[in-house]
Amino acid sequence: MKFAYKTLILCFFMSISSFGQNINLDIWNNDSLPAEERASAGINYAWSNGKTDTDKGLEIVAELLSDKYLDKISEDQSLLARFLQIRLTAYKTDTDHIPTLQGEYNKAVKENNIKKKAFWSYYIGYESQLVDDYHTSVEYFILSIPFYEAIKDTNMVAKIHRNLSFIHGTTGNTDKAIEAGLEGIRLFESISKKTEVINLKARLCSMYLEIGDTNQAEVSIHEAEDLAEELGNPVWINFCRSPKSDLLQAMGKYEEANALLLESLEYNLQQPDKRMISYNYAIVSQSYLKLNNPSKAVQMAEQGLQIALDNELIKEKLDNLEIIHSAYYQNHQYKKAYEYFEQYLELQNELKGAEDIADIERQLADYEANKLALADSLNQAKLNFEKDLSHQKELSDQKRQKYITGAIVIILLIGGGALFLVFKRTKKHNAELAAQKEIVETQKNEIVDSIKYAKRIQSAILPPDKVVKANLENSFILYKPKDIVAGDFYWMQTVESKTIFAAADCTGHGVPGALVSVVCHNALNRSVKEFNLSNPADILDKTRELIVTEFQKSDEEVKDGMDIAICVLNDLNLEYAGAHNPLWIIRNGDFENVKDASLITRNDQWQLFEIKADKQPVGISHQSNSFTSHTIKLKENDRIYIFSDGYSDQFGGNQGKKFKTKAFKELLLSIQQLDMDEQKKKIDETFEEWKGGIEQLDDVCVIGVRI
Repeated sequence: MKFAYKTLILCFFMSISSFGQNINLDIWNNDSLPAEERASAGINYAWSNGKTDTDKGLEIVAELLSDKYLDKISEDQSLLARFLQIRLTAYKTDTDHIPTLQGEYNKAVKENNIKKKAFWSYYIGYESQLVDDYHTSVEYFILSIPFYEAIKDTNMVAKIHRNLSFIHGTTGNTDKAIEAGLEGIRLFESISKKTEVINLKARLCSMYLEIGDTNQAEVSIHEAEDLAEELGNPVWINFCRSPKSDLLQAMGKYEEANALLLESLEYNLQQPDKRMISYNYAIVSQSYLKLNNPSKAVQMAEQGLQIALDNELIKEKLDNLEIIHSAYYQNHQYKKAYEYFEQYLELQNELKGAEDIADIERQLADYEANKLALADSLNQAKLNFEKDLSHQKELSDQKRQKYITGAIVIILLIGGGALFLVFKRTKKHNAELAAQKEIVETQKNEIVDSIKYAKRIQSAILPPDKVVKANLENSFILYKPKDIVAGDFYWMQTVESKTIFAAADCTGHGVPGALVSVVCHNALNRSVKEFNLSNPADILDKTRELIVTEFQKSDEEVKDGMDIAICVLNDLNLEYAGAHNPLWIIRNGDFENVKDASLITRNDQWQLFEIKADKQPVGISHQSNSFTSHTIKLKENDRIYIFSDGYSDQFGGNQGKKFKTKAFKELLLSIQQLDMDEQKKKIDETFEEWKGGIEQLDDVCVIGVRI
């Protein structure tokens, strides 16, 4: 697990913003106070509690915008009240409020009111940043700078550079992030905004670490620390400890980093913010793991986990569960590690995108030499399967498909059941292990042979290359299972003039993932062939229904399923639906008339647009809504990409970090001059180069199509 510094910043400012909310409401309710003082308190309350107490916030801003207050409060307060009215109305109605903000900006342009133009362009940028629309955000932030310069508002110009620094850092443009951060520091220093200077200098420390410049990182964090000490403010002194610990760890000073994190924890335990405390326990536990002290890591993470459970903090629960799992594994307590991994995986599957899924297959491989006692019926099962398979040639295509599906389930159930015994057996004596070593090795080889044979059968349910090329001539499929068999798979069917194709990622990988993939693959086939569906959302709805029905036959609760991106292509008409996995479209030009498409990134020639998936799996989940179908009118030479998360989640590089979706997007943009087969080769080479000697984390499936 990698703890990003921006997560700490988020926790920190959430803590600050929550302080004094009750005081704000008390001041607002006191009619005897001056109007401007009441207005400031009311605006602060509506800003901080807009999502949790929307009605009260709307009541406050409506009163501030009434005739009673318009002549008694400042123009800045009136503008903020109008902005909050637009934002809170959007919260209440679940609508997009950016167009309304743009309407206010257009009014200001017609009035040629510089102050209003500055205000509305800034808040369009601000709100766009909150929803990760960084292109719009940067555009309007830059637009607002000359307006604020014209009215000599240095503080707002500095804030814009601060925000631009954060955006560039988030999108991976570290050089621009540093440049904007330095300009923000210069401006904040000119108006003596010392806390803002501390904030940016501490943030620059992390940015310098991103590019491997520990010298500049050290200078930056020392300047931030000195300024915090000068102010004598314990809040900002503590704020500097996390990036300082990152620096110390980058320098190999793990003991010093750990001591600093413990100081931060001691301080935060005196504060009311439970999220920050739970997060702090997690990063302290991570530090103990680096010190090769898994027992202490477990002790600290269990405290963080309890706080997360008591306060329903999902992200922090995931963080601490992952640490506990890793610590038990590092301490060779594999059964405990597996128990916590199951808890982590269950929560991770419900909340896709929180953090990395730990690698249980590696544990199985390491553990089996000491714990494995295997059934010796596998070889006979293989021979029986081979004999039965020869009879398949006489069956119809439909029966053959069903037979293959049943056969692979049998083989994988046997292999999976045998591997699961890893966690059920314990060694009795070293002498017994030595005596049984040869038997275990023999039986292990039999299992591996059987699973290898199962791979041949699993490959039979994937569409052959010639079928793919016949229906998607300019395309590629990069398919890299982590293990012998996989949880990822690609799928294709044709209905009249429509080509339906998908990239699917089933729960787990290896044997467990392959078992689930068989059920999911069969459900997709039935949705199209048996139920005659061709709309992607309808296919996913029916597939979910079939999967849930299949798993409900078990006496035990089964929550497995899949994430998937599915496309229906008919000439230049594309329909898409997704479960967690998005659709990316790269175009040489603008993307008109598709309201759900967001511009994510671009280079000098190409633009990458994303259509987001529904945030639910194809399987059992707490809240199951109908899937959404998106219709896109493509242009000739557009390129579309769907994929599982295995590529971007792979660890590697010089610092052993995740590849991440940002780097994946940049890679795709950089290879658009290549044909699709060459793109596949480049994507594969980049993956292998990034991975280096690190074990592959998950199955990989990437599909690219040029229109």
